[in-house]
Amino acid sequence: MKFDLLLFVALLIVCPEIRATSIVLLASKTQIGIAADHKAERTNGSSLPDVCKIMHHRDFFFALAGTVSQGDSYDTRYNAMDILIRASAGLDDLDAIDQRFDQLIVAPLQTQVTYDFQHFPNWFLVQRHLKEPPALEMTVFQITPAGPVMVECVSDDVSEGIGKNWQPYHHSCKAGEGECRLTVGSQDGMKEYLDEHPFTDDLAADAQRLVEFEALRRPKDVGGRITVLLIDNTGVHPADTRDKCPVEWRSKPPATH
Repeated sequence: MKFDLLLFVALLIVCPEIRATSIVLLASKTQIGIAADHKAERTNGSSLPDVCKIMHHRDFFFALAGTVSQGDSYDTRYNAMDILIRASAGLDDLDAIDQRFDQLIVAPLQTQVTYDFQHFPNWFLVQRHLKEPPALEMTVFQITPAGPVMVECVSDDVSEGIGKNWQPYHHSCKAGEGECRLTVGSQDGMKEYLDEHPFTDDLAADAQRLVEFEALRRPKDVGGRITVLLIDNTGVHPADTRDKCPVEWRSKPPATH
């Protein structure tokens, strides 16, 4: 795939349908490498072994993990992907998209977390045993003429719900400077792993081995196929040309009763 302007979005909504995932994004001065597992586990014990977590809409992409409540299961009709699409309408600047998303997501996310806490209390008990379980993680990133740009938004712990003073915190990377090694989802043992296996110059391969490492550590939550992509100013280059991921995101129409 080739685009004049490539915009990519990585999104994690940790809600009770799907508990864990592992997505790694690495940027240099000219490239972005990304790897994402395909496994998703629901809190009812069922497993989805092959879920594409990298999608696209118009000229931008997003990778998702967790759940975005498609509208069929929950009364709140919360859908974070649609909110992100709305946030990006008419905007190209990543900081502007991030700021608008922050504004649009707070109220519906609060409603969804409250609903989930009431209907899925066991899930929140599980979250208390995880390190820094976020309500939401989102990374937007693109290749610009000046180089890669990535902005990550991470919310607070949701084990007690989202408080009135809930504020996300942010990381950023521009043209290889700043915080250019970002993770979405499971990352419990990556620091220790990297102490013994440092990064190389192959961004896509490095991202892949980090996701594979998490799959070995947490096989119940992370695993399945791994989509591996290298992104530069010429387009998106999959490690496996047979990989159909990313796929186009299409919003679902509102449910009627």
